[in-house]
Amino acid sequence: MKGNYRFIIAGVIFLIIIVGLLYFSKKNSSSWQQKSPSRSQKENCEQIQDSSLKDECYLNLAKEIQDFVFCDKIVSQDKKDDCYYLIAELRQDFVICSKIQDLTKKTDCYVVNCDETRPNADLCYYYMAQYQEDITTCDKIKNSKTKDNCYLAIAELECSQKCNKQTPSKSACLDACFFPTFSVNE
Repeated sequence: MKGNYRFIIAGVIFLIIIVGLLYFSKKNSSSWQQKSPSRSQKENCEQIQDSSLKDECYLNLAKEIQDFVFCDKIVSQDKKDDCYYLIAELRQDFVICSKIQDLTKKTDCYVVNCDETRPNADLCYYYMAQYQEDITTCDKIKNSKTKDNCYLAIAELECSQKCNKQTPSKSACLDACFFPTFSVNE
């Protein structure tokens, strides 16, 4: 009789383990599928004839799986920029902001996604300073080497813009801009 109880208890434990494994494996596979679009989801978007509705379908698909690859398929530049902005914000990835064409949206994207608590904040501030052509944004950078490179990039941009107006002596202008203490004639 005592042996039967051990056999029953072992059987119950075995069943509990099997049911638990099946439950968790099914749960994990369904959450994985949510991040990966099904073939029918992609095909549904591809089969839509109306470009506005197709763009909306790709936007929703990109949002659902948080992948900007589907933003690339959007025809309307305005909606495509919105898609990149949304995915950059969802993934907290400022690099995606660089794909935005509209300069106002691009700047807003960098501002929203540049935060000193986020990874690569210095790099984000570096790019934001260049897009805004604002040397004061470089001040937010903590790494001294990245900060120096930021100041240099903004200075190069300013010098280049100033010297582009003086095409005959552009090289002399650049030299004077970067080495103001030296005379060009020396």
